[in-house]
Amino acid sequence: MERKDFSVTRDLLKKAADLGLASVDIPEAYGGLEMDKVTSCLIADRIAKYAGFATTWGAHTGIGTLPLVFLAMSSRNRSIFRDRGGRNCRRVCAVGATSGSDALNCRARAQLSADGKHYLLNGEKMWITNAAFADLFTVFAKIDGEKFTAFWWRRISPALRSARKNTS
Repeated sequence: MERKDFSVTRDLLKKAADLGLASVDIPEAYGGLEMDKVTSCLIADRIAKYAGFATTWGAHTGIGTLPLVFLAMSSRNRSIFRDRGGRNCRRVCAVGATSGSDALNCRARAQLSADGKHYLLNGEKMWITNAAFADLFTVFAKIDGEKFTAFWWRRISPALRSARKNTS
């Protein structure tokens, strides 16, 4: 992991997920274990001993997964969650909030395109935990600078696809 061999990191995440360690906070209806916060904290405390992995695991299971649980659980979006969630951990998550840990204070803006078919995002983010090998990204933005929302996208650009291939 220290040498940035992300295949090791992904393998460890998968093993943790196979043990149920990535689905403790996920409702059973979505393939999770739906355990209490004390159990979640005990698991996090044990994983914290392994600092490099703990950061990756925490970003994936916490800030990467929980926005999906809280914001994207319409019937239309459950397939995205099930595809990466539960115990399988097929998709690693990352979050890009332009305000660090204060997501509600984000500076990224989203504006509906002229044809009304998609949003244009404008903002920047320097550090995104798991970005080098993540499959699913959450980006927080304010529509027209006011309405806080989240956007999800999968790694699709040639540069990102190339980075993913080099880490599998």
